[in-house]
Order: sequence, then C-alpha cells, then structure tokens
Amino acid sequence: MLSQLTGRTRFSMVAYNSTTYIWSWNAKAATSSNRASATAWMEGLPAIESHCLLEAGLATISIANSTPAGRKRMIFLGNRPPFCWEGGFPFGSGYPEQCLSEITGANTDNIPIDTIFYPEFPGMGEEAFWIELATNNEGTFQLAPL
Repeated sequence: MLSQLTGRTRFSMVAYNSTTYIWSWNAKAATSSNRASATAWMEGLPAIESHCLLEAGLATISIANSTPAGRKRMIFLGNRPPFCWEGGFPFGSGYPEQCLSEITGANTDNIPIDTIFYPEFPGMGEEAFWIELATNNEGTFQLAPL
C-alpha cells in the first residue's frame, strides 16, 4: 500500500494492540525516504496480542483533522472486532460499540473512514464492526483476500 502513494500524498500511520504506536503525529509527504521510514517502523512493531482500537482510532482522527489537505481519507485495518485487555481482564462486551460511538463522534470533520478486514477466522461474521465503522463514516469496506 505504501509503495502506491505519490509524493503529493501526505500520510501517517498508527498501529495498536494493548498500546497505541504512532509513526508520526504529523502527516508527511509520501517521499521515498518517508515511505522507507514508515516501512521500517512497521517491521519493528511487536506482535499483536490485543485489539485496543479506541485510543488508536482517536489518535488517527486527531492526525487527520490537523492535516492541511483538501481531500482526506483514513484507512483502518483490522483482523478481529475490537477487544482490549486491562489488568488481565477484557473490557466489557460493549467495547466495540464504545469504539464505534467515540470514533464516529470524534470525526467532526466527516473524513471518510475506509476499512479493510483481514479475517482471522473466516466465516465467523467478525467483519460486522468494520462494515459499520465504514458505513457510519461515509467510507468503504473491503474484505481482504484470504
């Protein structure tokens, strides 16, 4: 995906598990050096053990809102519905709904949120959250090929 960005494109990246990782709080031009830096950053991320989307989603919206660009889009990728462990216990069953509500509510500039779902367990219906996040934010949903 990064290799397809042109130098006129500005981008940043946010990753998450039980921690939110931010490549840059400011969107940067998609130069070859910035794309290489982002790729190296991604390759250095730890393995995912949780899916704490809320903080990362809000950080992504903050970065997008502060970017002085005319045409903006956000892309959220996931392989499970959001869930989060805190102190050895999962957040309540309402965590996906909290994520939908707070992320959509924070998107005051109405920037489209596109979602790509990589099914960990195909056929389980776990893509419903990602469809709804895209729909609520005027984005598109894509199911990644298996």
